[in-house]
Amino acid sequence: HSYPCSLGKQWYQRRVRGSRVVLPELGEGLQTPDISKCLDTALYESSEHLETEEEMMCAFIAFQANKEPEAAVYASKEEATMRYGLFKECVREVKDINDEQITWSAEVNFFCDMTEEEMYPYVHGIPQNEIPGDMLPGSSDDEEGTSLGGTEYPGSPAPAY
Repeated sequence: HSYPCSLGKQWYQRRVRGSRVVLPELGEGLQTPDISKCLDTALYESSEHLETEEEMMCAFIAFQANKEPEAAVYASKEEATMRYGLFKECVREVKDINDEQITWSAEVNFFCDMTEEEMYPYVHGIPQNEIPGDMLPGSSDDEEGTSLGGTEYPGSPAPAY
């Protein structure tokens, strides 16, 4: 395969991955990051070092850039902003779980930019279009007061990301 530039395959792959990134609204004082420096999966795979907003933004860029090719690219800056909030919440949860020093560890994965509704079929094993209406997130609670679509489950903790 021939690549459009003498820099070769690695340059070309990084360029393509970087072109998939949609930046969210940048917070007060946050500068637009150099996307080319934010493409390595190690930036989000090892979440314990994500302390600053700049580090979190760079990790989010790497997360987007390294999604599977068939994964949807964010449609707009507004969607990227919403997904960035979900990503930061997931990273905090992963860090909290791993700080507990239990016998297993959590990691940033493809769930980290999904809403609860988007995660539902993965967590419950039911295709979204086949879920009975009373089992959808936000539906009425069952007899024990625990919503099947929420994050509380009788006798067990909610599934972790």
